[in-house]
Amino acid sequence: MSVHLGIDVSKGKWLVVALEEKKAWWRLCHTLEECLQSWPEATTVLVDIPLGLPESIMDQRPESQARKQLKGKGSSVFPVPCRQAVYTKEKEQAKQVNRQILGKSISEQTWNIMGKIRHADEFLQEHPTWKNRILESHPELCFAKFRGGVPVLEKKTTEEGRRIRVELLEKVLPGMKAFLEETLETMEKGRRDDLLDAACLAVAGKIMGNSGVGRIPEGPQDDSQGILMQMVYPKSKIEKNRSKK
Repeated sequence: MSVHLGIDVSKGKWLVVALEEKKAWWRLCHTLEECLQSWPEATTVLVDIPLGLPESIMDQRPESQARKQLKGKGSSVFPVPCRQAVYTKEKEQAKQVNRQILGKSISEQTWNIMGKIRHADEFLQEHPTWKNRILESHPELCFAKFRGGVPVLEKKTTEEGRRIRVELLEKVLPGMKAFLEETLETMEKGRRDDLLDAACLAVAGKIMGNSGVGRIPEGPQDDSQGILMQMVYPKSKIEKNRSKK
């Protein structure tokens, strides 16, 4: 039985949505290991956290290319710090290290998830069998792909933004609307956006088996730990046809 996992950071924890053959589940976990222990043979695992960290300005991450595909929504793609800064515990020192190595500081949004970036990096180094099996993705990129390449500009915090995203997931995978509406109704308000994002990644992983895997960049680099610096998404029919030429 195939199982597809989508994982997002949620108020200091990890929120995982699991899609089995005819059922969807969600769970809050303290660690990635806890997220994965119930589904060690998961077919796909997509996570909305940077995997593969730069250590010099020569290392190519996917952010700049992803922003070009999300016109009007590019601010949802946070800049990724260098590994040296990720392992620096003090904010000001981390900013200084990042400026020295990548030539730019660290935003407050990035700093707020720095612990989770470090946790994911440590997990992959401690569990090498998961390297490049857990894949980095981005919910807004996937929502745009589900919409023919057009980003959803409405915020998830609005009723309209939530409705559009739920309808998109229902369109590509019938049955998601019922799961999401039932779950969102009872879920803590501050985690609803995270549930939508995790569900989006689980759906993206499921349909990539048929659509193929798109990558940004198309030929991603390994970082120094052998982790691909990329974002994955479901390919469209147009992209598949182009790749055959």
